Amino acid sequence: MIPHNKPSIGPEESEAIAEVIASGWIAPGEKVRQFEQAFADYVGAKYAVAVNSGTAALTIALKILGRMYFIAMPTYICSAVLNAVDMCNEQAYIIDISRNDFNMERVKVELSPHKGVYIISHTFGVPADIKQFTGENQYIIEDCAQALGSYIDGKHVDLQGDIGIFSFGPSKMITTGSGGMLVTNNKDLADKARNYIDFDQREDYKPRFNFAMNDLQAAMGLVQLKRLPIFLYKKARMAYEYRDICKSKGWDNNKGMITGNNFYRFVVINDCVDRLKQRLADNEITAIVPIERRELLHNYLGLDAGDYPNAEWVSTHTLSLPIYPDLLDSEFSKIIEILRRF
Repeated sequence: MIPHNKPSIGPEESEAIAEVIASGWIAPGEKVRQFEQAFADYVGAKYAVAVNSGTAALTIALKILGRMYFIAMPTYICSAVLNAVDMCNEQAYIIDISRNDFNMERVKVELSPHKGVYIISHTFGVPADIKQFTGENQYIIEDCAQALGSYIDGKHVDLQGDIGIFSFGPSKMITTGSGGMLVTNNKDLADKARNYIDFDQREDYKPRFNFAMNDLQAAMGLVQLKRLPIFLYKKARMAYEYRDICKSKGWDNNKGMITGNNFYRFVVINDCVDRLKQRLADNEITAIVPIERRELLHNYLGLDAGDYPNAEWVSTHTLSLPIYPDLLDSEFSKIIEILRRF
């Protein structure tokens, strides 16, 4: 089977990890500091704090911002986001998405007088317009788990708001096996984040957690970050060929052809996704429904599906095609041929 996704890992990553092992120091150390600096430079942030998962980055972000009147997030998002909110004993306010780009719709203005947080995802790497959510009493956390390498208005996504969080899981744009990063231009927030994960040998006691990244992960991350430009190039090349197929078939896609998209996913939108998924499977090609209807947060929480018509529709009309740097030319050609003949 041609998988839907797989990480691009080679001998450079193996060598970097072997060097760390040979050094005798694998705990958080110099490699983590180097990775934080390289990552901050890449995304244009003043401060970057490496952690052991994207969920940890989001949990820390919520903790350091403090208690809020509301935490708003889209229903069409990974359940890990809801997990982080639950870990902070906060209440989630679930919002529908736009059919145009799958990003969160602008929330009702009556929320604006209250102090709150918007967790805004750049879904499948398509940049969201953060400016429409900003307000005097609102904090913005940008969920960039899928958006490393995406740009809006000439700037990397992550710093239109107060905090940006990234994930380096196996299927993300770069991987450290597991891992994440919190970025900000606010020194006070960065210091609070570091204080939250530096739990050992402290003179005072506060609740802190061992969310730190280690040097093995960071060494791998440094190599992956250097390889990111070629990852982006290969994914874009495939995305534009997929787009041409969609045009010829009269299919839509998740508006991923805008300038600045990293093409984390290529999502086809049509009325025959079940048949298309089966046709691909019959030819040993794995495609997935990116977020199933049952996985929508409002369904997990037992909320009224009628309040989320766009997410309900998107979850039953979308199919994500294989698009990753290690997809062989012969494999990609096979997928294109099946799509043409469908």
